[in-house]
Amino acid sequence: MKKMLGAVDAAATSNLLKGATDQGSGSDPNVTWPGGKIVRQGETYNDWGGGYGHEANRRFRERQQAAIAAADRAQLDRSQSASTKVEGSGKISVDVNAPKGTSVTAAVQGCRGQP
Repeated sequence: MKKMLGAVDAAATSNLLKGATDQGSGSDPNVTWPGGKIVRQGETYNDWGGGYGHEANRRFRERQQAAIAAADRAQLDRSQSASTKVEGSGKISVDVNAPKGTSVTAAVQGCRGQP
């Protein structure tokens, strides 16, 4: 059951067929249709000729793929713009070679908390 549910999850998030709405092989009358054609493991997937026809199914496939691309882009943008809080500590040592009696100071700018 775990293997089957894993396969269902993988299928739900895949885009292997790129929106093809018909599957056929061999002598299937639609197998030679070029629109949206994807061949996987000897099977042909392309735009279905039934229903409203090849042209309507091509438009459906293109709208679907554009929506997937936009969603993928939005997800990528979100993942790249997420802020992450980083905390740490460190030590800075400043050694200055100057004549005896020279006043030397060092400051940390742009640091929150104790410098």
